[in-house]
Amino acid sequence: MLTTGETAKLLGVTAQTIINWMESGKLPFVRVGRGRRKILPRQIRVFVESQGLPVSGLDPGLWAKVNDEPLEHRGSGDPPLLSTNSEGTSVFWSQSARERYGWTTSDVVGKAPSVLPARVPGLPVDLLDLALPSGNETFRTLLLELQAKDGKWLATEVTVSWIYDARGGVAGTVFLLESPMPVGSSGPRR
Repeated sequence: MLTTGETAKLLGVTAQTIINWMESGKLPFVRVGRGRRKILPRQIRVFVESQGLPVSGLDPGLWAKVNDEPLEHRGSGDPPLLSTNSEGTSVFWSQSARERYGWTTSDVVGKAPSVLPARVPGLPVDLLDLALPSGNETFRTLLLELQAKDGKWLATEVTVSWIYDARGGVAGTVFLLESPMPVGSSGPRR
């Protein structure tokens, strides 16, 4: 994740411009730690593409940082992500999530995240319920079972993070879907 200052340097604008874009909803962000704003690399890439900004005009060191995916995700594009907006509608389903679970973008985007079958062992869970923070937390990590389109259940560590608007309201939710393992496999479970 990049700070407000790093994002400003990357895009060649002032930090106040970045804050204005955040407050207007043009550039989504996540609050971390003591409320500091951070921008996910994926959101920066989407912003650069949507604004038609030439990559050649961006700070090369920071652009490399934005494009530096963890090794386990290299070659598959983005990390396995599901993002929702403040109304609880899915707005993004990453390529690696599509590859891993088999659900297409049209299966997921534009619908409530509850279209993805999820459960804690033996008990159904609605992902939309998990999209709402309880208290002042900035993220939550859970072990859930998510069903792939082929019907197989995968034990998945899910990190839920909230994107806050300038008034402190939830503007969206990001689900990072890590460490999938077939349910019932003999591998270690966290």
